[in-house]
Amino acid sequence: MKPVRDSRRKLDAHAKQSPCTDRERDAARHGSRSKGPSRLGDPESWRRYAIYLIGELIKLREKSDPANGEVSRDRKDLNAFRALRLAHDLTNSLVGWAIDHQTGLAIEGLTFVPLQPYQIEGHPDYLAAQRAVDDHRHEIVGAKARGETLKPPEARNLLVGLLRANPGAFPGKLIQPVVEALEALEYGEVQPVFVSVRRGRKAKLRKLRLQMLAIAFVEYRRARGSTKENATADVADAFGVSADAVVKWEQRLRSEFGSLEVSRRQAFARNAGENADKAKRNGRRQELSTLALGDMEALGEDEYGESARRNAGRRYYAPDNSK
Repeated sequence: MKPVRDSRRKLDAHAKQSPCTDRERDAARHGSRSKGPSRLGDPESWRRYAIYLIGELIKLREKSDPANGEVSRDRKDLNAFRALRLAHDLTNSLVGWAIDHQTGLAIEGLTFVPLQPYQIEGHPDYLAAQRAVDDHRHEIVGAKARGETLKPPEARNLLVGLLRANPGAFPGKLIQPVVEALEALEYGEVQPVFVSVRRGRKAKLRKLRLQMLAIAFVEYRRARGSTKENATADVADAFGVSADAVVKWEQRLRSEFGSLEVSRRQAFARNAGENADKAKRNGRRQELSTLALGDMEALGEDEYGESARRNAGRRYYAPDNSK
């Protein structure tokens, strides 16, 4: 434990001398997004933010150590998830540029070029491959693509590149079969890790998730003052089904995903509706909070309003490969 504690003391001392403010933290976290390949933004803010993240990770590591007995078991799962999210932020801060580079390579149909045996270091194909990947344009292309949906071949290519480097420190026994399975897809082969589970379900996951969204739309509209009957009818109309079908969806989803998950989604939507309605009554715009839980994003009109409802309804009967 001594090396960890010594590192912790050094980090704490540095933080006290130059504490990372919320504004600096935000600038360091998002600077590379707004400035693309410049990456660093303000170097001092970036350094402070990196040190802050490392300090938080060390605290969580010590706090959750099994050697500390029962006291370290409290909130273990939540602390583990938070540690992984902080590790994401640290990776993004330190090597986000490298991920952008890998993304650019994937978009252009290229891959990482490893070192070769000395006998072929001068091979023309190897030298040409090196010249193709050693270019700043890949990082620039990758930075511009952040937030955009990649085409399936690009996404698979990027995943292979990232998994090979393994910045997430995933177990090697997991990485190798996944990389091989991703590569096999390019040859029309589906290896066991990607073989779908046959359970005789009537609806596929994509439609089940859209049905879950429909249930949330109903709760949102109810929170905004609509009756359950009217809210259900409006959602049913957008999805091109009967109101009875929407009611049955809730029952099916509770059986499929569990009552807790359905109730959780309904509660998020209800809270968003109540906040939006309160803001309207106050006669001013009120920015709704963002919840970092699973795939839930900023709640409100963008998530559950008229446009979102109509868009989800169109997607419900669109082909499975639609966006």
